[in-house]
Formats: sequence, C-alpha cells, structure tokens
Amino acid sequence: GRSTSTSSMDLPSKVLKWMANHAPWDSARQSAFRKFCRRNLDVESRITTRHGFDMIVSIGDYVANWAAVYGVFEPGVTALVKELARTETSLVDVGCNIGYHTCLFGAANPQARILSIDANPEMTRRCERNVQLNGISATVVNCGVADRSGSMTLYCPERKPSLATFGGDPGKGGKIIEYQVPVQPLDSLLEQHRFEEVGLLKVDVEGFEPLVLKSLRHEKALRIRHMILECSRKNFERCGFSLEEICGLDWLGQFDVRVIEDDGKTIPIRSLSALPDDRENVWLKNRAAQ
Repeated sequence: GRSTSTSSMDLPSKVLKWMANHAPWDSARQSAFRKFCRRNLDVESRITTRHGFDMIVSIGDYVANWAAVYGVFEPGVTALVKELARTETSLVDVGCNIGYHTCLFGAANPQARILSIDANPEMTRRCERNVQLNGISATVVNCGVADRSGSMTLYCPERKPSLATFGGDPGKGGKIIEYQVPVQPLDSLLEQHRFEEVGLLKVDVEGFEPLVLKSLRHEKALRIRHMILECSRKNFERCGFSLEEICGLDWLGQFDVRVIEDDGKTIPIRSLSALPDDRENVWLKNRAAQ
C-alpha cells in the first residue's frame, strides 16, 4: 500500500476533493469522490472536520473516506449527536470505530463522561489516537457486546475494517482477518465503568444491534435518556437477527421513535416496526427525558 505516514494532500487530490464537494452534477461529485479515494488509498492523513475537531484517518475505509472528503460522516446523525451533547452529560458509543462520534460529542461537551466500545482492536487503537489528538477524556474499551460473557470471532475485512462483524464475511473489503475477542453484556460494561445513567447510547455494530439491546436489563434501559441505533435489515439478516427482535423488547414502549434524515431532520413514527425500508438510523427518546 501507499505510505501510512501523516501527509498533506497533493494538488490533484485537492482538486478532486473540491470537485467532490462543489461540482454542479451529482455524477461528477460521486466520480471525484471515488477518484480521490483511489488516489489516496491507504494514505494516512490528519484532517479537520466541519465541526472543528481533528482526526487521523486512513483513506480506503468508509468512515475515513467521508470524513476526509466531506469533513462529516452521516450528516443527520452528526447533527443530532452534536445537539444532544449540549444537554446530555454522558455518551456510550458502542461500535465507536475510529472515534468520529466520540470526538464529536467530546468536542461539543468537554465535561462529558464518555465510554467508547469496539470489538475490533484496530478500531479501538485508532479511536484512542483520535481521542488523544483532541484532548478528549474518554474510556476506550476493546470488547464486543453480547447477551452473555465469553468470546466470539470477529470477521474484519482488511481494506474496510468499519465493516467488521460477528456475522461472518461481509462480502467486500478484501481478505478477512479473524479476531477472537472478549464479549460482555452491555449491563456489565456499564456497571464496570460506573454509568448508572446514560445521556446518549449510540449503537452501530453492523447487524448485531439486537444482541446489544437484548443485553440490557429493563431497569437499566429505562436509565438511558436517548438512543441512536443503526437498524439495517440487510445487516440484521446476515447476522441472523431481525428488526422484530428489537421491537419485542419490553422496555421499548417507554421510548418515542423518530427516523433520522440525512438533512438533520427527525421524523416521528408510531413505532420502530413502522421504520421505512429505505431508512436505517433511528432516535429513541425516553419519555422521561421530556
């Protein structure tokens, strides 16, 4: 691969980045985005996001590509996380990846308590580096979350580690690296790190979200004020789960459900089971947090 030392962009890369953001046609913007990522594959760079915090990213992986080119990842989720950081005093980031949302929350609320969890040891290393880069106080834990303690095999694509999953080969991203990682219920992790209450729980674990939520006892779930979940039916199916398993959780009735749009708007729906097929990111708001 290309050099992995922190580097500044060359002129062609700067032009492609500009075109990816400003070209008048969508097809031209998408083409420039792809060309930028190919040109800089495996190049490690320090970037400044639109929200003012810095990150070290390795081009080629999904989250890193978006952050490097657009300065933002998942704009709708980003807007909501930043808004909640103004009023909530704690974040638990399950599937923290390179630490984008961890750093976003910590930059918006430097006094917040943050627990960042990822099963992929490479991701926790990158998250720790980005947390340190921004002087954010966060506890980063290399652990999977499941309904019982033990260990599981994590399947990590060499080229796209953001797609790592317990659900087998995700089908893209090159050679699969297998990690045997410890897993614990979320209840146990919250107790170990003394999170009696949680302002925001964010869960993005490539299809294992139902197992994460099943590991929450009813009384612990009701001490969480907000949840942001990725609910990808495709990922659930690959991992042997379904959206209905989350819908059946007894504590879910205490939460209002809103779909998170890319433009930052949130749309109320009557229940999680009514989630449109073409939407994945949802916000669950505990009615006690009104």
